[in-house]
Amino acid sequence: MAGEYKVKAIPIADALIAAAANSVNARVVTDDEHFEKVDIEVVRFR
Repeated sequence: MAGEYKVKAIPIADALIAAAANSVNARVVTDDEHFEKVDIEVVRFR
């Protein structure tokens, strides 16, 4: 899954975080706009 996210032009570290969150149906709490490009739920905290 991280490879698929990486193809969407996000950094590899973000792709790994997104893949881990996706695997356990978790949300990602961040202020990083890269996560908007993938199909995971994002909670913005700014």
